[in-house]
Parts: sequence; structure tokens; C-alpha cells
Amino acid sequence: MNLRHDGAPVVALMRCCWGVAAAVDAAQPESVEPEMTECASGDVALGTLNLLGDAYNPFEFLALDDGDFCAVCDRFEQVLATLTWRDLREAHGLGDLAGALGGDAVAAVAALEGDGGAVLAKMDEVALALDNKRFEHRFNPLVFAMRRFAVGAATQSSDGAAPMVWEIVSDEAAAAAAAAACDGAKDGAAPPWWRVLLRCCVKGGTYAEAPSLLVWDLLCGAVAASDAAAYRRTCEESYLNPRLVDRHAGIFADAVAGLGPRAAVGFQEFPARDTARCAAFERAFAAAGLALARAEASSCVLAYRGFGGAAPELVADGCGAIAATVLDGGDHDAKTRDGLATTAKRTFVNRLGGVLFAVVHAKEPKTAPAVELLASYLAAVRDAHARPGEPAAFLLDTNVGKAALDAHFEACLDARGLKASPQIPTTSKRRSRLNGQCYDDRKCHITVTAAKDKLVATTGVADAVAHPAVDASTTLPTAKWPSDHALLSATLAP
Repeated sequence: MNLRHDGAPVVALMRCCWGVAAAVDAAQPESVEPEMTECASGDVALGTLNLLGDAYNPFEFLALDDGDFCAVCDRFEQVLATLTWRDLREAHGLGDLAGALGGDAVAAVAALEGDGGAVLAKMDEVALALDNKRFEHRFNPLVFAMRRFAVGAATQSSDGAAPMVWEIVSDEAAAAAAAAACDGAKDGAAPPWWRVLLRCCVKGGTYAEAPSLLVWDLLCGAVAASDAAAYRRTCEESYLNPRLVDRHAGIFADAVAGLGPRAAVGFQEFPARDTARCAAFERAFAAAGLALARAEASSCVLAYRGFGGAAPELVADGCGAIAATVLDGGDHDAKTRDGLATTAKRTFVNRLGGVLFAVVHAKEPKTAPAVELLASYLAAVRDAHARPGEPAAFLLDTNVGKAALDAHFEACLDARGLKASPQIPTTSKRRSRLNGQCYDDRKCHITVTAAKDKLVATTGVADAVAHPAVDASTTLPTAKWPSDHALLSATLAP
């Protein structure tokens, strides 16, 4: 019986639901067990896939192959760009919302407004600095469209029965229920979504501390309300709609199942534990004959099949000590050090079928020294954990975004006895302006294509391919592939 470092039997742990290195259905479905046993000595198909994790804005990334969706985003962007401070005050009750926060907020909003004009012009990096950091007691129909919202408490909710933000805006029944929960709020004749926004002002402290977020959230609400039918249709059909999660999970499970009877796949950003999305993914992968071992310290998961029913031996859940050793004595700035520390937290190492498998979700290395450091770290993980003569395979989201850095990374790996899959594009994204980075011309309406995902092994890999195929003419995510990363697969070389 394999034992973890703490002496706990792996087999026993695998029966737990998502504990440390726990697995879903470790025994594997009876229908696939005979096949897996037969193939236990065959080739190993490798894969790596970032599953996007938890995202809530269905308008952030443009799917260039979906003309109807892009047309809706274009119309909403035009509204976003042309709404004035006068519009927000006279048509959307900005004064009443700021007044509910008190004098300091009124003054802060007035200072932000200045001489008037387009509101978007004032939504700069400073104004939106907390957009991705403050989530409680906020109601934003674009940024948080797919978040569930408890109207009574005026904040986000994990309750699967709570309506989503988009439903409160555009679904008649959900809007009526939200309005009823806001009884007593000022201006009961206002649209339900506005009354919920007012309730956030009264119930929580986010808007009082950051009045610019109130302006931003109201602006986004006005954009969504400008065409509620198109807004609702887009949200209903979105790759982020949790009501479609079974379909989305099935897409990924089918792709991974097609890799072959004996496979090991690393997932990054697996859905959060104890969520409906997580449960749906667990079911889909189990139905495809894949067992799952999950890290406790991160969202990394090792999916596997075809190893004769054997369970992985947990080797490491996080490699902070190795990262510290790699950094020791080096002249690295704080950002580089913090980046590698984050990568180490998101490293999950297991032994299965005589191979050391490491799932890694790297913090983006943006410089040549940072890329060299990442290569040294991977080699150090191999040296610390691989047994003599044991092959090691890294299932990576490197986050390396530039081709020149990617080439340097491959050379650094090669110098350390590690062979990487070639530069195959696995991400291609194009941001709209309907998000909290709307002010940044370097990120909006620019298609960024990169080979961010890698399969790396001591013995090398063969026949690497991305599914779906990605190039500058395509963008992810889409309804047909609901992640911003493609699945990269290859065969572990003998």
C-alpha cells in the first residue's frame, strides 16, 4: 500500500471527497477497468488544460467566430462610451445612490465627475483599481453577470438557489422577487436592478470606501439595461452560464477521453470545491473513465486512466522549500521572488505507473531571468523527487506570453535535461472594453496568441497537438470550447 508522507494510506484518502490528493471515484467505473488493466504497460498520453476556473463576465472576451455575440458587444461598447454624467444623474439616479452613502461619497463622486462629459473617460486605472479586489456588496451586471446574488443581504452568494445577477436585470420573475426583497428602499418605482444597487449602498461599506466603483457599477447597469433582451440572450447562451455546466464539462471530458486508454492529464484552475460546477466536472470525468487526484493547496488536479486501478502516490502538494532553495543566493527582485513562490504553491506532484507527474500552474514570468528561474525550479523539482532512472513529466500552464521568451524557456529546459513540447499556440484571446480594464488600450481589442501550455519530460514528448487548433484568426473561449486555453496533448517518449 502506498503511503503519503504523513503515513496515511492513499487508497483510504482516495475515498474521501476532495481531501488532500483525494480522488473522485478512485476505483474507476467498472465499464472501463478491464481496458485500463490491459493497457497498463502501454504508452502514456499526456495532457494539460487550464479549465478557466471561476469567471463571471460573459462579455469580457470576444469570440470572433460568433458574429451575433460580437454585434451585441459592439452595441454595448458604444453605449458605454457615450453615456454622460448627466445621463447617470438624470436617467439612472446617481445622485440618490451617492446620497445614500453620505457626504464624503457625494463629494468624491462630484470630484470624479469634474466638468462632466463621458463617464468612461474617468474610469481609469486609479478609479477601477479595486474592481478585481472588492466583491462584497457590489452589483455589476457586466463584470458579475454570472455571480449568484442574495438580495436580502445585498451581496454575492454561494447558494445555488439564489438568482444570478443577469437574471435580476433581465428575467421578469427574478426581477420581481428582487424588487420584493427591496421593499422599503427609496424610489420603489425604479428598476429592480437599480434598487438592488441602492440596497448595496445601504447594507455594505464597499461603495462608501470606493465611490468610483459605484459609478462603474451603475454605468455597467445602464449599459445592460439599454438592451435587456440582447443582454439576457447573451447570458443565457454564454460559456459561463452555470445552467449549461453539464454541457461544458462534457466537452472537456470528451476531449480528454479521446487521448487514449492510458493517459495522465494536468488541470489548472479546476472549479472550486463544493460548487455545482465542481460536481458537474467530477461527474463528467468519472463518466469518461478518468479518476481525479486534487491538490489541497491549489486548484491543480491530476486526471488519469489506464493504470490498472492504481492510485497516485502523493509526493508533494506545493514545493515552497524547493523554490526557496532555487532563489537562495540569487539577485532577484521581490516581484520575481513572489512569482516563483506563487508557482511553487501551485505545484502538485504525484507518482503513478513508474512516472513522476507534476501539475504546475506558473505565475507569468515576464523577463528572461524569470524564465530561467522557472526552468531551474522545474529541474529542482525533478531532482528532489524523481527516483534514479524514473521519468518525470511536467503538465504545465507556463503563462509565458511571448514567443522569444518561450524559445528561451525551451533552451533553458534543454540545458537542464528537460525536453519541452514545441511552440504550439494554446491561447488566443481578444478582450472587449466591457470589463474592469476598459481603460487599457494595450489589452482591449488586441488579439493575443501564445503557446502558454507545455508538456515537459525528462525523456521528451512526441506528437504534440492542441485541441482545438488555435491561431490568430480564432479566439477563445467559445460556446464550443468554454475555456481560454486549448487542451495540449502529446505522448510520453520512451
